[in-house]
Amino acid sequence: MLRQLLLSFEDLIFPQYCVKCTRPISDPEIFICEGCLTQFERSGLENWVQKLTCNDYLDFAFSPYWFDDLMNRCIHRAKYNHSLRLLNNIVGTTNEILIPLVENMGIEVLIPVPLYSVKKRERGYNQSEIIANCMSEFLKIPINTCMIKRVRWTTSQTKLNLQERNNNIRHAFKAIGKTPIKRIAVIDDVLTTGSTTNECARILKQNGAEVVGVISLATPKMRVENPD
Repeated sequence: MLRQLLLSFEDLIFPQYCVKCTRPISDPEIFICEGCLTQFERSGLENWVQKLTCNDYLDFAFSPYWFDDLMNRCIHRAKYNHSLRLLNNIVGTTNEILIPLVENMGIEVLIPVPLYSVKKRERGYNQSEIIANCMSEFLKIPINTCMIKRVRWTTSQTKLNLQERNNNIRHAFKAIGKTPIKRIAVIDDVLTTGSTTNECARILKQNGAEVVGVISLATPKMRVENPD
């Protein structure tokens, strides 16, 4: 909380400039201006689950944007500088892309990828939960944070190879009882191999779900063009 207040004070005292066009910005803009928010590169992907390296338990995958340098800088700022409003601003631009993709999917609930309790306490929030809350508003699909939980600490997946990713995330999640909900979308910020969300889907399907997919903000272009 103190860190968030200090960051807000810093934003108030020192002039802020758009990370892309460098023009001065002011509230409600943060880090990137409204004009540049519309310039994230759209992926043009529909359901690209078959291109995911890990898709044994996933039925669909939607990622509206490419994870390029601009998106990387924005998500990093949101995750590690407590810029929750920035994350909401980014997610808000995905509504016209995602609504047509999911409106006939029959998705009953959105489930953010859980953070381990210690990591969530240290960071102060779960970025996937922030994304899910914003998507819930415009997709008109409820969010549920109580169906699965992360039961052990895992290292960052970023620098791990595929086998290491799978070993790292295996048995990291646990379902909280059987679920009567049959069609679920797991929500994450960036989708690469799919190892984390595939493990979530495995647990959910073992406990009653029938259709489970993933919605992420972005995915690396090279990962889709050259899947493992």
